[in-house]
Amino acid sequence: MAKILSTEGIPTRFVFFCPGCSCGHWFDTKIWTYNGNPDKPTIRASILVHGNGFRKKCHSMVTDGKIQYFDDSEHELKGQTVDLPDFDEIDLIKKDPFFKGDQTCR
Repeated sequence: MAKILSTEGIPTRFVFFCPGCSCGHWFDTKIWTYNGNPDKPTIRASILVHGNGFRKKCHSMVTDGKIQYFDDSEHELKGQTVDLPDFDEIDLIKKDPFFKGDQTCR
């Protein structure tokens, strides 16, 4: 299965699972560029998810199916680069009970 999924109802919005946050982060191709490869995605520019008390700040860049976390991220993967998981390798409901279709922690 793919590392990137389209979301329901918004054809320009896609989601990937962030191992640092244990939830999905979405991006919209009206704002970000996406190479269209769901198995080895590259997304530009960086994706910044602000912390809100429940979630920590996450700042990342996706290149060739890997996610690079910048040092200003506030979770344990900051400063690291890891493979994006395939969606069939994770159980979104167990990882994030708030994940429902196109709803993510972003």
